[in-house]
Amino acid sequence: MYADDLLLLSASVSGLQSMLDICYLYGLNNSIVFNYAKSVCLKIGLNWHRQISQMFLGTRKLEWVTSVKYMGMMFNSGRASCNGILAHCKNVDEFVKLSLIRAYCLPILLYCVVALDMLRYQVKDLAVCWNDCFQ
Repeated sequence: MYADDLLLLSASVSGLQSMLDICYLYGLNNSIVFNYAKSVCLKIGLNWHRQISQMFLGTRKLEWVTSVKYMGMMFNSGRASCNGILAHCKNVDEFVKLSLIRAYCLPILLYCVVALDMLRYQVKDLAVCWNDCFQ
């Protein structure tokens, strides 16, 4: 069996390493083979450019990359896509900016949201994030 299309999300480096350790042990015990060439790490957020700890899947070091394609969608290191669009479109018509934000940011914001059992405050947080794009 292969571990295709597995995505781990963590707010901390130590949390990510713990999840990688769990996946590695589970793979050993259940005959799951990880493709180390396709297993990479990606940093997103305000401090994406900072150097951080090396991640390991078993004894293999994982490469830190600046972009990754997952389930047909490209994810890039750095800050939010809305900020990236607005920073490069200062003199562009407002309707064009809104169209770009709707086309590129909304799919990222809502990616896999239907698979989540979200609490009311989490739905509100998503709505606030989306409203902030328009302000």
